[in-house]
Order: sequence, then C-alpha cells, then structure tokens
Amino acid sequence: MPQEENQNPIVFQEELFSQATQAALEALSQILNQKVSLGAYALGKIHQWPTRWREIYMQPQEGFWLQTNLQGELLGHSFLWIGKEEAEQLGKHIFKPKPPKEDLSSEKNDEKHTEGAFDEDLLQSFLLELDNILSAHFIKFWANQNQLRVYGDIPHLYKDIPKVLQDSLTSDAKLPHQWFYLEFVCVSLNINLEFTWLIHTESDDLV
Repeated sequence: MPQEENQNPIVFQEELFSQATQAALEALSQILNQKVSLGAYALGKIHQWPTRWREIYMQPQEGFWLQTNLQGELLGHSFLWIGKEEAEQLGKHIFKPKPPKEDLSSEKNDEKHTEGAFDEDLLQSFLLELDNILSAHFIKFWANQNQLRVYGDIPHLYKDIPKVLQDSLTSDAKLPHQWFYLEFVCVSLNINLEFTWLIHTESDDLV
C-alpha cells in the first residue's frame, strides 16, 4: 500500500509528547526491572543538539541501530541506537547467562566459560521487540495529536547507520522535517539508549 503524503501542517503538543515519553520510560523500566530516566531531550535542527548525540550520529560508533518507518498519513522514521558494550550489558541483565557446567575432563578453564555467554541472535530479537514497544508509544502520540491514521512497519536492525538517517543528516538544511531526540538512561545498568524521530513536514515549523 503506497504511503500518503502529509496534507496538513503537523501539530506538536508538548504535553502529549511528554505523556508519550513518560509512557515509554515506564515501559522500559518495567522491561528492565530497573529505574530508567530521561537524560536528554531536544527538538529542532541537529547543530542545536547535545554533543553526545552529534558524536554518535556524525561519528558512528560500533553498536546496533533499530529503525521503524511510519506509514499511513504521516511519514517519518524512528531510530533507536545502543552501543555494543551497552547492548552486551543489557543482554547479560535480561538473559542472565549462567556459566556452563565445568568439563572435568578438560584441564582448561578459559575466561569464556567462566563468564558465560548468550546468543547474539537472541539479543537482536530482544532489541527489535524493544524498539517495537518504544516506537508504539510515540506512534500513538503522532496519531492522536494530529487525528491521523498512522502506524509503524516491522522494525529493522542494522549494525551501521541506516541509509535514510545518514542521507537526512547530510541534507538537514534542505528538507522540511523535524527532529526529536531523547536519551533514556538506566544508571544502575550503566546503559544509555538514544531514541530519535525524524518527521517529514510541510515546513520547518510546527504548529
């Protein structure tokens, strides 16, 4: 089904956006069974955003990117990023891998066996589902505040910066769209999740 072009200016209601953010924080806290807070929050052009965001997006680091595309009457994309070490920390917390039973017939007891391990495919599946849950709270926000039919497609996982994001970064000054950036922080696990929305609009201004 082809996507429909945005017909009207996008209305932005900060109160509703805050409600979506709070709902996402509560969902993430419940999933991790740890307190998660909002570490940074920014709207507008990229050069105005926090240094950490610019470092991640302008000088991509090793990690995982999750992309969800908006479909229906509003076009846009969400991007969830987590660094590799933080993703591994998250995996250890969620799956709590146990060391395999000691092989008494072997004289070797290398570090890999003592630390335990979890399947990276399992971690990636979890990240995809996590992105799906977080994106859903904001998709509901975009739909409700603008009275639009909006839904998200199946999330996609990349190990390099998604092309649509990279292209948008280089053409930021040319195309009418809005950026929304949030940083979710779990201090107890030392994990930061960078969550960004790119919404295509009729102009650079929100109503």
